[in-house]
Amino acid sequence: MPRAKLYLMVLLGLLFVIPLAGQGELSSQKVLVRPFSPLPGTNRESSTEEKITQRLGQELGQQGFVVEVLSHELSLPVALKEAQEKKAHAVISGYYARNNRGELRLYGQIYSVPHQSVIDAFRVESLGEVLGKAGIVMEEVRTQDEESVTEITRRLALSLKANPLLRERNERLQENLFSVAELPKDEIPYGRKEKDQKVALDVFKLMAEKEETITIVSRRVGVEETASKAAAIVTVFNRRQIEQAGARNLADMLKLVPGVEVFYDQMGFYKVAFRGIRSRSGVLLLLDGQRINNFYDGSTFLDIRADVIEKIEIIRGPGSSVHGTNAFVGVINVVTRNPQPDKKLYADLSQRVGLYETFETSPFISSTMGDFQMAFHGHVYNSERQKFRINHDATCPKTTWDATQSCPLLTIPLPKNPDLYTNDRKLQVNVLSDFKYQNNYYLKVNFLHENRGPHVGELNTFTPDSELKMYFVMASLGIEQLSFGKFSLSSRLYSDFLRRDDSIQVGRSDRTTHAGRSPRKIITYDALTLGSEVLLQYDPIAELSLLLGTQYERLGILDYRQVQNYRATFLDNIFADFADYDAVPKEQVKNRDIIGLFLQAIYSPFSWLSLTTGVRYDRYSDFGHTINPKGGMVLEPLKSNRWGDVTLKLLYGQAFRAPTFQELYDKTQLFLNNGVYGNPNLKPETIRTAEAGLEYTTPYRPLRFLINGFYNRIYDNIEGFNTSSTLPTAEDKYRNLRGVETVGGESIVRLQWDARNYGYANVSLARSRDFGGFPPYQDKDVVTYRLDVPQLRANIAVNLGMLPFMDIFTSVQYSSFRAANYRYAFETMPDRRFRFKEYWLWNMSIASAPQFFGTTTLRITVYNVLNEPVFDDLNSAMSGFENRAFPKEGRYVEFRASLQLL
Repeated sequence: MPRAKLYLMVLLGLLFVIPLAGQGELSSQKVLVRPFSPLPGTNRESSTEEKITQRLGQELGQQGFVVEVLSHELSLPVALKEAQEKKAHAVISGYYARNNRGELRLYGQIYSVPHQSVIDAFRVESLGEVLGKAGIVMEEVRTQDEESVTEITRRLALSLKANPLLRERNERLQENLFSVAELPKDEIPYGRKEKDQKVALDVFKLMAEKEETITIVSRRVGVEETASKAAAIVTVFNRRQIEQAGARNLADMLKLVPGVEVFYDQMGFYKVAFRGIRSRSGVLLLLDGQRINNFYDGSTFLDIRADVIEKIEIIRGPGSSVHGTNAFVGVINVVTRNPQPDKKLYADLSQRVGLYETFETSPFISSTMGDFQMAFHGHVYNSERQKFRINHDATCPKTTWDATQSCPLLTIPLPKNPDLYTNDRKLQVNVLSDFKYQNNYYLKVNFLHENRGPHVGELNTFTPDSELKMYFVMASLGIEQLSFGKFSLSSRLYSDFLRRDDSIQVGRSDRTTHAGRSPRKIITYDALTLGSEVLLQYDPIAELSLLLGTQYERLGILDYRQVQNYRATFLDNIFADFADYDAVPKEQVKNRDIIGLFLQAIYSPFSWLSLTTGVRYDRYSDFGHTINPKGGMVLEPLKSNRWGDVTLKLLYGQAFRAPTFQELYDKTQLFLNNGVYGNPNLKPETIRTAEAGLEYTTPYRPLRFLINGFYNRIYDNIEGFNTSSTLPTAEDKYRNLRGVETVGGESIVRLQWDARNYGYANVSLARSRDFGGFPPYQDKDVVTYRLDVPQLRANIAVNLGMLPFMDIFTSVQYSSFRAANYRYAFETMPDRRFRFKEYWLWNMSIASAPQFFGTTTLRITVYNVLNEPVFDDLNSAMSGFENRAFPKEGRYVEFRASLQLL
């Protein structure tokens, strides 16, 4: 025999023998069975669990395996560790759930003990679709449970018997697990590379491939839609992604969303723009599905701390057809951390420390006792925040600064702020509690308190002595889902209470005419919301779902109070006490009643086609009614074939924004909003939006492309502007203008190898035209481009978990220039023109991998690594300050440690 052939035979023999030798302990026939568990949001059925476990033991025994049943309380990683100690062959686990018709769904997985990864998976569903079409009721469907249990256990046992080397079954993994949206995220073992095989398709990769679900698009009872199938353009961040990004709050994550820009104004309020439209009250903010927009001025609270967030759901586009007002250009739903139903007792602690005396602590504890679950989450954040040196403000003209490099009026008397720095200190206390019974009845209570400085000041003048306080309490009592036949019901009673207690320094204390005293005002008001909502869903056939919703809200501004130690017409006259020197009418004390009714139909005649149509009617006690329809079509012409997956969305929607109490009634804002008065004759803003989206996922699944385009047309947009640059007159009030038109698009590419290794990039472009209509152009069509929002935004982010002990997340954010709109003569004055330069912002976060420290994760995050100067826009009416901008954020370093206690 030639020597070459001999070498080849020996090599082939080694390639055959080495894998067998490598199995070593795989010769064991012991199989551990971890009893099947209910999927999150599903009631536990002890009889079903016992039946599956018993039948699985019988099937495995017939195949010659030795079966040992584990405790149900063991988490999957602990079960795998125990299996290693017992030198078991494999671990079998699974999950069960019932749909609205009562059909039993079963998901079973086989875990390789030496590989520490999923190697095969099956799912079995009852003949629900056929039976549903035949009109069989829930009780009759339950008789099919026995067949489903027999089928899933038989498949698992036969697969294990036919797979002695525990090889991966890639096709079955993709078919049976990649499409399962409900699998728990806290029972995910890590895979590891094998020398002579590709990386195992472990559950971590599985969860990365699986799409996130969203609840706020159709609002169907007990149904979560995948992002690609929802009739809207959506983005979803889960808790793992939020932690990997090193986010501090909600605003940090919004900056990574295409078409979204976040601003920070001179008073320290976050503001947000969607798709080129900047609207203080045009983005609906939900906390666990409950609106928390301040209905006095419509503002959104974007400083929800990251450690309390479980998931963020974002709709780019209108949502009034199901959510009502504020869902004008976008909807944000923040899901807070929920009880852990699979653990009797669970607790963890997150600690953050950073520059500028920053300290943040967030303990979380969850307990399950039978059918009762509870969770408590505390949070304290305190920081002096970054301080920026200010050379000159609105009281010091730029010409003076350029000529002398000094501003005599900027010498603040000791002991208060001897140096001119921004004052953005902040204290935030948050307590959340969540109670559930039978995983269906719930009570949520949330308390938030914030006390902070003004950043710069109300009139773009350095006024560091302001103190802004907020107290917010919200509660919700409801039923998540009650099913009876083909009907499902969800309902809730909810309330929230907001108190603002602001002491605002209006003018500088060091001006000669002030004689060392500050003109100040105190604004306090209480805003109370009482509401109820009922959703009734009817599923006459499997392809059709009808949803009827009703909502009632009572909004009230209670006890509005404004006093000051000056008279607005004579600001330099400072009094010793505080009183209503301007005799401001107290028209802010108002109530509003809202009745909403909406109807929605989702029809899926084929597996590749879904049609959505709906309409909502809202009746307001103070300005009348509004009707807002929507329609959508989602097509999947290519689905899980050799060419990949293709999804096409065609959407249309109309939305509205109700005038806020400030826009309708306010007589006090002599300096805010450029000095304008409320107008009780305002009509609501209306927007009509057309969207088209295309999503393509390659057949290898890790690579996904998304592109969408949109057209917005706004009617009766509400704006207020002081055209005289003096104290307001009767003409200086909020008005309905002639509208805005916005055209643009967004594109996303995402490469996701597994949950620890992924990257994405997105680019968004929006161009807005303003059709005028404000004095002095009431009788002219003055069309100008709106430049107060960047027209081009881009993000690039990469998470690398290639090292076994470390994860690295890095992101780069780009924003194009923005400038004054130059729509009105007041804005075109030479000393009021401004242009903000484009900026690049680089952030980086480095964390220990979970298997390195076990239940402890250490993370260090650096924001604005290169310390690039980033500015944010202020009041365009301010004169004398270069660019009307103060620094927004410099380099910041933070360390975070999270520890699972129980």
